[in-house]
Amino acid sequence: MPCVASHRIDWIREATPQKVRVNCMSRIVYSTSGFNRLREVCVVSLAACSLVLSVGCRANPSDPSLAKTAEGAPCPASGMFDDGEDNNNQARVQEGRGGYWYTYADSDGSTIDPPPGATGGIFSFAPGGYNGSAYAARMKGSVSHANVVYAAMGANFTDPRAPYDASKYGGISFWAKRAPGTTAKVRFKIPDAATDPDGGMCTACYNDFGINLTLTEEWQHYTVPFSALKQERGWGSPHPKSIDASQIFAFHFQVNDKGKPFDIWVDDIAFTGCAAAAGGVAKK
Repeated sequence: MPCVASHRIDWIREATPQKVRVNCMSRIVYSTSGFNRLREVCVVSLAACSLVLSVGCRANPSDPSLAKTAEGAPCPASGMFDDGEDNNNQARVQEGRGGYWYTYADSDGSTIDPPPGATGGIFSFAPGGYNGSAYAARMKGSVSHANVVYAAMGANFTDPRAPYDASKYGGISFWAKRAPGTTAKVRFKIPDAATDPDGGMCTACYNDFGINLTLTEEWQHYTVPFSALKQERGWGSPHPKSIDASQIFAFHFQVNDKGKPFDIWVDDIAFTGCAAAAGGVAKK
């Protein structure tokens, strides 16, 4: 996975122009040439890097160059999970998949549409998808001010719900946007055998591997390698080193921005990185 330098690293350069210590692939590299050199180190290493001083060098999921990496390269049509064009709440039935879409929310005042199945709701797609397509997945509502709040839409990979083996893929991609005047903060997350109660391993469940996104008001493409997904700190058990892509249950787009309205659109959810899983190299 390429490690793309961000504004956080640029800040380190300005604040500490002396040597910056970077740990890439268990090697210690010292650089005195600033931001450009740091970016070069990360790209050449093709590994997740971390700066000392607890500043991470992580993949930017909206960076188009991720689609040229082994983990992020587009798969054939068989990698498509759902594009919504059939306008039903079941994902495309192929490659052992065929789960259903749904929404959920806390019981402390957050609202969501389409309504959750727990209240009798059935997920439906909204007219107006990416690039003029007919439909997209959409959730809208508001997050309450309570202590623990959340609202989300997502889909199970299989039906009946069971662990799905996605180890032949390198990640997931999708198009997403938000409506004007609504929160841009969304967490994309994937429950696996270690974080989902159905996995039988967790004693404090639901701290799924995920990544925080900042959506824009225009459609934008996101590529999320499995290796970029991390658990949140400070809660949940267990805390394995990485997601187990051979045992994943679902994906969720979750909002937790207290007191804020949300209106999130997602389209063309697909697996990536077929070449990476097969030991090949993505074409440039």
